Amino acid sequence: MVVLSVGLANTMAFAKVSKGLSKVGALIGGHPFVLEVANTPETLQKGLMGRSSLEPNAGMLFQFFDAPQFRYFWMKGCLIPLDILFVNDRRIVHIEHLAQPCLPEVSRLNACPVITTRHTVDTVIEIAGGRARKIGLQSGDVLQWLAPSGQLPSSSR
Repeated sequence: MVVLSVGLANTMAFAKVSKGLSKVGALIGGHPFVLEVANTPETLQKGLMGRSSLEPNAGMLFQFFDAPQFRYFWMKGCLIPLDILFVNDRRIVHIEHLAQPCLPEVSRLNACPVITTRHTVDTVIEIAGGRARKIGLQSGDVLQWLAPSGQLPSSSR
């Protein structure tokens, strides 16, 4: 996960990071975020595993380009609580607040709880645990992509 605050749209949207993950600027419920993009089988599987901290306006984007469907996540290997935003057609349909890391002894058994939504989704975003409530995110809030100029891309999904 990454960080950003002032000047998000002009400086960070669609930039590359040192770990090889691209970043995208987004407004989530009107709040600016910089999201690392998980878009390979390895990054989709790893997510935020092993991260010991996450900046308030940072997160990870899991965008799926097949038909919306039920998505399943778990907290194996995660070290910090996360809020998981389930999104369909750029609207939040469910928020899993404060998903807790899976205990190491449970992780070793591959018995971590599975987190899903009752709705089909095309996008999932992980942000710092507690952040969604702190900034008042809720179901129905809109996700907007930011282009480098601060304008929405013409083919935003």
